[in-house]
Amino acid sequence: SSFSAGWRMNEELWLKPVQWLTNLKLRASWGKLGNNAIGNYDWQSVYSAANYSTGQALTSGIAITSIANAALTWEETAVTNVGLDFGFFDNKLVGEFSYFHKDKTDILQQRVASLPDTYGRSKAAENYAEQSWNGFEGSLRYNDHVGEVTYSVSVNLGYVKDKWVKFDEASNLPEWKSRIGHPNSYLTGYICEGIIRTQEQLDALPEGFTQFGKKPRLGQLLYRDIRGENEELGPDGKVNANDWDYLSRRATPRINYGFGLNLQWRGFSIEALFQGVGGYDRMISTNNGAGVFQVGDRPYFELWAGDVWTPENTDAKYPAATGEWSEDYGAAGSTFWMRNGAYMRLKNLNIAYTLPQKWYQSLGLNMVQIYGNGTNLFSIDGMDEMDPE
Repeated sequence: SSFSAGWRMNEELWLKPVQWLTNLKLRASWGKLGNNAIGNYDWQSVYSAANYSTGQALTSGIAITSIANAALTWEETAVTNVGLDFGFFDNKLVGEFSYFHKDKTDILQQRVASLPDTYGRSKAAENYAEQSWNGFEGSLRYNDHVGEVTYSVSVNLGYVKDKWVKFDEASNLPEWKSRIGHPNSYLTGYICEGIIRTQEQLDALPEGFTQFGKKPRLGQLLYRDIRGENEELGPDGKVNANDWDYLSRRATPRINYGFGLNLQWRGFSIEALFQGVGGYDRMISTNNGAGVFQVGDRPYFELWAGDVWTPENTDAKYPAATGEWSEDYGAAGSTFWMRNGAYMRLKNLNIAYTLPQKWYQSLGLNMVQIYGNGTNLFSIDGMDEMDPE
């Protein structure tokens, strides 16, 4: 179900005298949609092959592996949108601005509950979780001419942030691990203090300090010791899985933008489109996961081979090359590999010249154009290791 309404304000008598105002429209809408794509078999019990012990023998049979939930229903998404459309100076300048709020309810998730081992099956999913999104988007376009040059300039910008409103979590879950009130996407890993570059840095580490069960060495990454056993806050003299942390809650772009330029002069035309994102963090990774592993005595990526730590190159950008595939040498997500994911890219550039029609009209041709087109010609970003997209 949905409804919408609009008010064309420039048609009101009290705005008629404003000559430069071509269009002004206030609009609002609300709609709710259902999503039934929640799995083919979640509404019924699932059976699978199983073996049963009968005396000294095993007997083949079947067993229930998941419990049915006959009360399953659709996930529902409700969107509220309020916006303003406008045009000035005979629509030389046009634009729009919208604010939106989206709620997604009855999301299908498993509850957090302790079950005895004898239960022997997984919990049934229930419609209970909730997410929300808030954001805005807007665009402007100006078109005019100067002499024989016709041009238009456009820009668009959007911002959105999501969060979990309701999500089942253990009662003793630490606040730093909670997903409630936070976006769905996030980056995790270790907090990196940098490369252990000198013997003085190595000697300054606490007595008995270890990383992943090993004594640190020159050229390794040094991670921050922030938790002890059972994830209790405070250092315990060793870095291990307890020191894993949420590094960023901005793992998807919050800002998307673009701007374009179109110029025409006689038969020549230039079109350029720039596109980018912001409010976004990236983790350098490989197909094996976050961070960068090494192969043999060299970095995995040859691009980095010229700037790894050695006793002669202590100011290197990357840790030492070693045969060890370990977190100490970068094979884990950490702040060392985290980058600002914002970028601006020249997405498309088209330069064309339309030949005068008198040159070929006698041949029965309507238009002949020579053009050159380029895509992804350059980008401005903070990542040397990966394409920003």
